[in-house]
Amino acid sequence: MGNYQIISKMPAFHGQLPNNFQNASFSYTIAMPGFILEQGEGVAEGRDFKLIYDPVELNKEYPNLDLTAFDYPRPGLADQIWITILFEANGRTLPMTFTLHGEEVFHR
Repeated sequence: MGNYQIISKMPAFHGQLPNNFQNASFSYTIAMPGFILEQGEGVAEGRDFKLIYDPVELNKEYPNLDLTAFDYPRPGLADQIWITILFEANGRTLPMTFTLHGEEVFHR
């Protein structure tokens, strides 16, 4: 369904959507157990989409969001985070989910 990667320092999720989802609108939710951290909307540029997860900014409102890696005392990510995105174009929908477990990323 596309190429996905996490960009170091500021996790950004981006990829290409199928041809029939050109310029799709999308809504997203970023959550962790017990908290909805952020919700928003966006529009893909052609088939390309990008969503930035900013844990440093979110930590200002949710101080329980760890900014220290769980394996060593260094800057990093430690929490389990779910990012769900729902794309919509031409009456069709396409769901996408990313799960972060610390600094590992899982996609479905």
